[in-house]
Amino acid sequence: AARIEKEVDDLTSPWAQFFIQSNVQDYLKQMRIPVLALNGAKDVQVPAQQNIDGIKNVIDEKWLTFKIYPELNHLFQPAITGLPMEYSKIETTISPEVASDISDWLTKL
Repeated sequence: AARIEKEVDDLTSPWAQFFIQSNVQDYLKQMRIPVLALNGAKDVQVPAQQNIDGIKNVIDEKWLTFKIYPELNHLFQPAITGLPMEYSKIETTISPEVASDISDWLTKL
C-alpha cells in the first residue's frame, strides 16, 4: 500500500505533471546546436525508432546525429528483456560502445 501511495504521489507531483503535459518537440524545434540522440532498441520505456523519428521530424538534419543500439536497454546496458526489473541485475553500468560514441561525438564538435 505504501509503495502504491508513493507511486501515485510521484505521478501527481508538479514535476511529473509538467513532464507529462510538455511537448518536447516544441523545445527541440528551437535547437540550433549539435544534438546527439541515442536509444537502446530494447528500451521498453522509450520506443527507440519512434523517439528517433520524432526528433528527426523537428531538428534540422545538419544538427542531428543519432544511433539506435540493438541490444541495449533504457540505461544503455546490454539487456535480455529491457524491462526495468532487469536493470539492477546487469553488471555493465553503460555500454562501452555508447561511452565511446559519446566521446567521439564530443571530440568532433
